[in-house]
Amino acid sequence: MKCPSCGADNADGNIMCTNCGNSLEGTQQAQQPAQPAQPAPPPAQQAYAPQQGGYAPPPQGGYQQQGGYPPQGGFPPGGGMPAGQQVPNYLVMAILSIFCCWPLAIVAIIFATQVNSKLAMGDVAGAMDASKKAKLFSMIGIGIGVAFTLLYIILMVVGMVAGGMQSY
Repeated sequence: MKCPSCGADNADGNIMCTNCGNSLEGTQQAQQPAQPAQPAPPPAQQAYAPQQGGYAPPPQGGYQQQGGYPPQGGFPPGGGMPAGQQVPNYLVMAILSIFCCWPLAIVAIIFATQVNSKLAMGDVAGAMDASKKAKLFSMIGIGIGVAFTLLYIILMVVGMVAGGMQSY
């Protein structure tokens, strides 16, 4: 290490210059090669940094206090929905449509059960699509059931009136 005052070479551990007696403490730190600074990991990674015996639990209060998650417009872990937004699954309507047209009711039930699982995975667009299809197939099944019931009633009435006229 060189002395800043006289330029004499000194051993690396010296506090004072051997030639002029000047203090070398400030120059030791300046002459040491700077170690590259490692960037701090994002907040989500900090919460799960490996520790002795496993991983640290997430901070109390969840991820929203860390600022990095949920992303703008995103959803919290577990696929939850933002407050105020809901996707109906129409499962009750799909089950009731079994009494009207069971082939379409089965399809409606399948789509209705997919809504909650897609929401849990965070697939809001897929959940909305499954919800629309569940409603569509339920409504078509109920419509077909009501139409056939009305047709049956009309044919019964026409049959009774036609049968009553023949007896005279």
